Amino acid sequence: MKRLIILFCITIAIASCTSQQSGDSRLRMADSLVSLHPYNALILLDSLDERTLSSTFDSAFYNLLLVEALHGAGNTLGNDSLILISERYFEQTKDKSFLARTYLQRGISLSDRGKLTKAIGYLKKAESIIDLKANHPIAYILYSAIARTNAAAQCKGLALSYEKRALAVCDTNVTRRVETMNRIATLYGDLDQPDSFKTYINQCLSNSRYTIAQADVMVNIGRFYLRQGQREMALHYLRATLNSEAMYEAAGYLGELFDSEGDRTKAQDYYFMAMESCLPEMRTHAYQRLIHYAEISGNHRLMTDLSLRLNQEYEKYQAVEPAEIAKYQADFDAQQASARSHKQLAKVAFIIGI
Repeated sequence: MKRLIILFCITIAIASCTSQQSGDSRLRMADSLVSLHPYNALILLDSLDERTLSSTFDSAFYNLLLVEALHGAGNTLGNDSLILISERYFEQTKDKSFLARTYLQRGISLSDRGKLTKAIGYLKKAESIIDLKANHPIAYILYSAIARTNAAAQCKGLALSYEKRALAVCDTNVTRRVETMNRIATLYGDLDQPDSFKTYINQCLSNSRYTIAQADVMVNIGRFYLRQGQREMALHYLRATLNSEAMYEAAGYLGELFDSEGDRTKAQDYYFMAMESCLPEMRTHAYQRLIHYAEISGNHRLMTDLSLRLNQEYEKYQAVEPAEIAKYQADFDAQQASARSHKQLAKVAFIIGI
């Protein structure tokens, strides 16, 4: 009898850990592509007619894959309408694997739009419901997302910790490893630890030559030399990336350089480019400096236009207190640790009772 009870409990546990699979081969193919080849996944998903999907599960799965592909391709979503459909469905089915993926994508979407407190809540929920010790397929993306959200909230220490976790579970994809090491180098630079910055940036240089991350590494080196006051070295690295995908970030730092030297013409030219940067703080700084120059020159029309755009930037991003974000995560981790301890004690008590 005891054996039957134990076998029953094991069967229930296995069933609860098994994720539903789509019967649509096109969705399964997109699922296999979305992590490392999001553009290919997007093309495949775009070719699908949602009306041909045969189940509510497939519709929720389709929306999840579409958001994963869009985020993987570097897009920022204007709202959460797509992922909310998946969230409601997978919360009802309580499928942990799909729910974790859904919470992750909701967190990324919120983080991209500057809703950092809410984003951390979703990302930590995703972290809590999957076994990351088993090197879960979403572990790298999840750790990276938590790291970037903490960095945006100015929680640099936590960001560094999660970036190192991301690096530890990173696969053999060279571009991912270089991107992660470059972000680690950036954080060490922000924390005024130049030796650690150089250690990681040198690893980037030795691996980034044939990756799309090379331009980002060059911009980071230029930024480092700019902060160190080494003008010529900063110019060398930043100008070298002006024809790359990182051109707007390079332009932002070049704007700072010429601004500090009083060269208004060049500073303005580069700041106008930096308005297209993917970095919110860089766009904000560019607007602020261009507004200052417009005021000096008496161009009130331009000043008004730039001021409106700056206010729109401020409206996008939630003001956060780093200490509150850090405390929230510490409290969340403590609650999860306590819950795991109680669950383990309950299991032991159950077995002893049997």
